[in-house]
Amino acid sequence: MKLIRYVQQGRQTRLAPSVLALAALFSLFFPLRAHCEPIDGEKASKVMAAYVYNFTRFTEWPEARFTDSNSPIVIGVLGNEQFAGMVKATTKGKKAHGRSLSVRTLRHVPSSDTGSSPSEARRAMQEELLQCHLLFIDLSLMEQMEDVRSVVGGEDIVTVSDADRFAEKGGMIGFALENRRIVFEVNHREVNATNVRMSSKLLKLARIVTPKGE
Repeated sequence: MKLIRYVQQGRQTRLAPSVLALAALFSLFFPLRAHCEPIDGEKASKVMAAYVYNFTRFTEWPEARFTDSNSPIVIGVLGNEQFAGMVKATTKGKKAHGRSLSVRTLRHVPSSDTGSSPSEARRAMQEELLQCHLLFIDLSLMEQMEDVRSVVGGEDIVTVSDADRFAEKGGMIGFALENRRIVFEVNHREVNATNVRMSSKLLKLARIVTPKGE
């Protein structure tokens, strides 16, 4: 699914202090411009990278997921080195919940890999996936999605993807197009099945979806 974002211009509105955080989130996710205009793939990637950063700000993980108070929040990007670079640029020098952000580029190793020492490569990939707090799975891995979920499913790992209907199919957060802009969908059931907690401010911006088949 190719994501194209359209934006509109509007006037800035002063908001009460109690909603400043939510307003800041809106202004980042849905900036306004003079006329509807398409944003190319690179700009769409920047928007999604900004989303990913803000997901870490408005999501809490149990302390047991960190070695100590200095441990970073690990963002894994699986299957898209270019997007990983975009996320690194977006999160450079930033923190979430007082923790630094570490972005890692990951490569999928299928269970049927026939290269040298495939079992070792497979185990290494699984260990890398389980070290993540947030895992972005590129749409190019759609056919391997169930394989990835078999590793991280049920873990305290926020799964995110731009694959079509990702949240509806069992992921936690999926990007989609709505009214000519990039939005995100949340599978609240999958989130609640873990010890991860998402802010109500974040959920107010999301489109809550029901898993396919329910």
